Amino acid sequence: MILGTKERFAVQWELDRDPGGGLLLGKVCFWVSNTRIGDYELGTSLSDVLVNLQYPVGDCGNRYSQRFCCMDANNVFHLVQSGLFDSDPSLSQLAEDESWARFDISLPVDVFDGYRIYLLDCLDNSRLLIGNRPSHLDYYIFMLEQQLVKGEFDEVVRSFQKALETEFQANSITQY
Repeated sequence: MILGTKERFAVQWELDRDPGGGLLLGKVCFWVSNTRIGDYELGTSLSDVLVNLQYPVGDCGNRYSQRFCCMDANNVFHLVQSGLFDSDPSLSQLAEDESWARFDISLPVDVFDGYRIYLLDCLDNSRLLIGNRPSHLDYYIFMLEQQLVKGEFDEVVRSFQKALETEFQANSITQY
């Protein structure tokens, strides 16, 4: 199943033939600018994905930042990455003061290992920034930016969350 559009932003997912009850074993990836983000073939526990969706969904509508709307995408990616995950105390403090974690929509599950995904809302649009960490590097590099209609990501990810919740309820009940 694909929610959204691969050319802009989409979630592709499917349950395994035997989803393991509440584990919801299956596959998932994102599509951004016709580029697959995540290791779809690896498969994962979609119930773990569901649990981790609470953070990007919880920050829907709360990602505005004039500071980042006027900057080059590569610079924004590296500044946010450094503020959230590197050890520069002055930058870490700024990231904490301005709540930069709300821009991080990365899902900490195995199929998305090696990717960082940030979403920033501007006045008229949203900027989806993707970075990856190639296996030969120990840091993330900026990969691509996709301009979205403000709220486009939120609509797709909420639809995905609802679909997973429905599957979780159906599969948890049938297991017992």
